Amino acid sequence: MRFAFGSGTRVKVGLEIRAAKRITALTRCDSNGTPRTAADVRNALANTMALVHSGSMDAKTVNTLAYVATSLLRAIEVSDQESRIVAIEENQRRIERSLLPPFATGGSQPNGE
Repeated sequence: MRFAFGSGTRVKVGLEIRAAKRITALTRCDSNGTPRTAADVRNALANTMALVHSGSMDAKTVNTLAYVATSLLRAIEVSDQESRIVAIEENQRRIERSLLPPFATGGSQPNGE
């Protein structure tokens, strides 16, 4: 494989690839390497910060990863809220069914209709 750029860039790219593999290995991810929870994203960002401090990853790459992580965290947050709302609505319907008497077929409803 030939590279059109200097050996310094090749080493830098190699370090970043190895760093990305370490981040994936250090976080609990699904089969395609995506963090599934806010804690997974937090751990990935913490590992990324450690790689920056050790010089294994440049700040520009980390900035891009942080931007993507922010979007991922927001999507996880919205998904969690959506799940909670569905659970609350189901619980509310269950409570309403247990408190309200069943209506006889053809009978009038309590609101006078």
